[in-house]
Amino acid sequence: MSSAERSYVFRARIDCAECARKVEEYLERQSNVEKAIFDFSRGRLAVTTRLSRKEIMRLAREAEDEIVFLDEEKSYTFNVEIDCAECARKVEAALLEDEAVSNASFDYAQGRLSVTTSLSEAEIRQRCLDIEEDMKFLEGERTEKKKRELDLRPYRIILAIVIMVLCSHFSLDYPVLLAYLIAGYDVLFRAVRNIGKGKLFDENFLMGVATIGAIALSQYMEAAAVMVFYQVGEYFQDRAVRRSRGNIAKLMDLSPEHCTLYRDGRTFIVGPEEVAVGDTIIVKAGERIALDGVVTKGESYLDTSAITGESVKRRAAKGVEVLSGSVNTTGVLEIEVTKSYENSTTRKILDMVENSSERKADTEKFITRFARYYTPVVCLMALLLALIPPLFGFSFADSLYRALMLLVVSCPCALVLSVPLSYFASIGAFARAGVLVKGAESIQKTARLRMLAFDKTGTLTRGCFSVQKVVNLSDIDILPYLSALEKNSDHPIARAICEYSESRLSAEDAVEIPGFGIKGVIDGRTYYAVKPDFFHLKLNETGTVAVLGTDDGALGYAVISDELKSGIGNTLSDLRREGVQKLVMLTGDSRKAALEMTSSLSLDSLVPDLLPDEKVEAFERERVDGISGFVGDGINDAVLLSRADVGIAMGGIGSDAAIEAADMVIMNDDIERIVTAMRISKRTERIVRENIFLALSIKIAVIILAALGLANMWLAIFGDVGVTVLCVINAMRCLSHAER
Repeated sequence: MSSAERSYVFRARIDCAECARKVEEYLERQSNVEKAIFDFSRGRLAVTTRLSRKEIMRLAREAEDEIVFLDEEKSYTFNVEIDCAECARKVEAALLEDEAVSNASFDYAQGRLSVTTSLSEAEIRQRCLDIEEDMKFLEGERTEKKKRELDLRPYRIILAIVIMVLCSHFSLDYPVLLAYLIAGYDVLFRAVRNIGKGKLFDENFLMGVATIGAIALSQYMEAAAVMVFYQVGEYFQDRAVRRSRGNIAKLMDLSPEHCTLYRDGRTFIVGPEEVAVGDTIIVKAGERIALDGVVTKGESYLDTSAITGESVKRRAAKGVEVLSGSVNTTGVLEIEVTKSYENSTTRKILDMVENSSERKADTEKFITRFARYYTPVVCLMALLLALIPPLFGFSFADSLYRALMLLVVSCPCALVLSVPLSYFASIGAFARAGVLVKGAESIQKTARLRMLAFDKTGTLTRGCFSVQKVVNLSDIDILPYLSALEKNSDHPIARAICEYSESRLSAEDAVEIPGFGIKGVIDGRTYYAVKPDFFHLKLNETGTVAVLGTDDGALGYAVISDELKSGIGNTLSDLRREGVQKLVMLTGDSRKAALEMTSSLSLDSLVPDLLPDEKVEAFERERVDGISGFVGDGINDAVLLSRADVGIAMGGIGSDAAIEAADMVIMNDDIERIVTAMRISKRTERIVRENIFLALSIKIAVIILAALGLANMWLAIFGDVGVTVLCVINAMRCLSHAER
């Protein structure tokens, strides 16, 4: 890719796949557009071009004026409190039906609502409150009122139990209703209020109808006991969810609230967001580095496990780049800040984790659709169970009691809560292993990877090039000229040439020759630093060859080589054991050089001699049935990272293009982490299936037993809140996986 070209990835919405194809073709016809790929299913437009973002957006609208660039809409994220996971699902569903809302994702596990819309923040808040009046928007810490409610609920439960025990001992009936009201007055209040809003299938309504029905059947003690058991279950469910949020929040606590700024010989304690690029911060032993930068003074060892997942400490000395989120374990360091807080490593990590709920897995989407119909269907079954048996001579009271049990078990919270929570906990496990993943959709696809294509340089190889051989074909020493031209490029091969031979020459009007190299004017004459193909040379050399020449022909060449990363063969074998059926390498090297480099690797296919714009076509040819992924360096491969089912950026944390295009980012450039990612993903999928099976099997069993008269209200309550608590506890196993 030319240094004048850039890769952009837009989030875009368009009416149909055919319209997306028209946009893609129209853009590719433009002379300044190298490549355009519109992935209609994912809503992504990836473009390699010399034009600006605004110019690309203008051209896309010329092709189809109905295209909507979601980056132009406003995205809001709210911290919220809401009664139950089912209520959160209803808010999300209602927002998604609003034409002014292009995307809405309510993550009950995180207590976070994300909305992309053309509406204002105030309008979104009001629409949410119209849907769920009890929903609370939190500004930072939760309100004192909520704290008091959480503190009082255990005492209400204990008081209700005491009254029930006394009534049972003295054989009292009606006083039990006092215990019922103490335990469930808030449930009854919300149920009555929601009836006025037409909400007949929420948990409060179902619990209210079930217990009032029990009272109507003179089952006072059972009605009170059911309400108490329900509140106990809700309390422990609430505690479990809050504890899981706290565990993940602690795991993601990478950025300190304050740092020490050193300016004009004085130190100041400031927030990281107040520090500018170029400022110097001081980090003492035991402190966490707040901002990315370069060490200017001091020497120490850094614990980077929270960022890269590596337990081995890294040495930091003058001139070494350090990442925010690392912990300084020994000496004092002075660090010159190179990135603002908003662009820092920790901020990117937190943004990816916080926004992960926006990309839901197919399983989550299924559960959302299932919950929409499950509760009404069970309620209809309850109504039929109450009305039909008495027509055939069965007891109405007995039929009504059985129907009330169905109402209790009809709430789908166990599924609606535990499935997203499993994925959210898994994202925390990924982060702990040094892998950033963009959401549940990426986790689900990673577990099912069947084909992986790799870029060579910096992915399978170290990316540390060195000049191995120089051949002059004329009287001119080619190295100073090559070095002068390559000064204008950031390519690893260019850096290797410049490090090998510094040049006092200067190249003017240097421009990229796409797919070949670079040209420029030195001392009034045009020189080329290009691939051998440019001059139609056939060289029998191992490695990458950079040829120097003029319009009259080649003047000589340099051979630059790289080396494979250690343990890469074992990693590829591990990937096969995890279910990857096909391993492919895509490279611009010659077939001979690529084969000699990778002869020890068990690759299924090797595609050499690729120009940058040919990699996408090569990847599409190598695809297999199932999920196909691409692993690249994250800088020049943005289009292909976006095109793959799973795009994995290696060491791309510093690249905005990688963060935007990839589904997964390997923080420490270690390809072995892909194996770890697959294992975490598969474990997560197993736990999700376990929770679905556990919740559905118990609920179906309780429904059958209740219909046959073989269950009681206590068992129905267990089928609701008891199963939810079990599923939440099981979901938290996803978080601990990275520690094993």
